Amino acid sequence: MTARAGQTIIKLVEEKRLRGPEDTVSFGQELRREREVRDVTLDEISEATKISVRFLSALENDKFALLPAPVFTKGFIREFARYLGLDPEKMVNSYVYHRQKQESESSTVRRRQETEEQAISEMRASLTSRRWIGGFLLLVVALALMAAAFFVRKGFRSTGSSAESGPGLGATAAASWTPPAVSVSATPAAVDSDELVLEIAFTEDCWTEISVDGKIQVSETFRAGTERVFRAKSEFLLTLGKGGAAHGKLNGRSIPPFGKPGQVVRGFRMDRETVSGTGGAPASVGEATSSGAGKHGP
Repeated sequence: MTARAGQTIIKLVEEKRLRGPEDTVSFGQELRREREVRDVTLDEISEATKISVRFLSALENDKFALLPAPVFTKGFIREFARYLGLDPEKMVNSYVYHRQKQESESSTVRRRQETEEQAISEMRASLTSRRWIGGFLLLVVALALMAAAFFVRKGFRSTGSSAESGPGLGATAAASWTPPAVSVSATPAAVDSDELVLEIAFTEDCWTEISVDGKIQVSETFRAGTERVFRAKSEFLLTLGKGGAAHGKLNGRSIPPFGKPGQVVRGFRMDRETVSGTGGAPASVGEATSSGAGKHGP
């Protein structure tokens, strides 16, 4: 055991003593603690398991939203645990528990925010309604005062020694105002004749990796309802955790489905042949696996 590892153990024991028996440790904190006790760096684990340091760091910081689909994440955790000599299934179960707990807490916060926003909206609507009512009452009072002043003035004129002809009241045409028509049209993304434009929309949460002209541009989980536009010179290459969770257009032309619901799609290539209708097919489509072989993540 190195001096650094010994100092780490002493530090962890002291922290545990200060926390007391009621304090709980999150999944990420437990994972980091086991790694630091063994004096292992994230770079060493990444080199041995081929898992991106970005994903390893997200695991240790409980940032589950930055991780790919759970089926891939569980594979990462098993490789991580095996490298540290831990029980892989125990760590996977801990991840599932803490992830569900985190989602439940986020859902509670979201519902509270929605309730507060609804209450604020109702309050604003009530205030607006009161303003309209107040304005209408002021208008009625003003019209009543004007009518009273008119009749009082007319009565004074009628008592004079000589009759005065009051001003004639002619009929006036009411001016009408018609608001201008507003035309709203969905404008597709502008397409340069020398480039490819990919418009993609997600109907479910889906981990996606998109390469543009041979370089990875995004590798993240897109939420349902997300719409993105990407531009390339020659080709796009897509990998999706759920083939049926995304729909797209290439240069304004609808693309056939990337895959069936629940299927993992790898290497879906789109180029100028796809625009002409002669290309665009996945290199491999299949069920997701949790194997640790190969490079996971960018």
